[in-house]
Amino acid sequence: MSTVFLVRHGEPEGSGISTAGRAQARAAAIEILAACARETIEHESQRKPVGIHSSPTDRARATSAVIHATCVEDGTHSVPDILIADVLDLPDTRSDSLRMLETLRALLADEERGHICVTHEPNVVIAAREFGLPIREIRWGGVVRIGIPAHGAEPVATILTP
Repeated sequence: MSTVFLVRHGEPEGSGISTAGRAQARAAAIEILAACARETIEHESQRKPVGIHSSPTDRARATSAVIHATCVEDGTHSVPDILIADVLDLPDTRSDSLRMLETLRALLADEERGHICVTHEPNVVIAAREFGLPIREIRWGGVVRIGIPAHGAEPVATILTP
């Protein structure tokens, strides 16, 4: 199984999510990300490397911590005011990957900015490219961070390692 983490910054106009709903979603996301980060720290204290051959659970924990760090890195000082984090398990088949990535693309269509972090499974990478998601560079190991800038600026892809 591959794991795709989607972090969305903000909600499109007319999404129907109330201010209270946004606050609730943000609080839930913070709690989830904080728990993942704590688990990762505990895991790392056991000095077990996390890499492409690690278990899906270990990789998910490490990737969650990377996403949390990315939110902070983007100049927000903490997690964004509005944050929705979805975790999608993708079966390693091309057709299923394409279907799930189509959903991801639709979710990001109205966003000016967002990040998709994917573990480097071949079917997911191929599907992402076919769907036009802005992946420039693929390496085995680590996590690819895909930035989708506002105003049609050139997309940026950076490799991060947990």
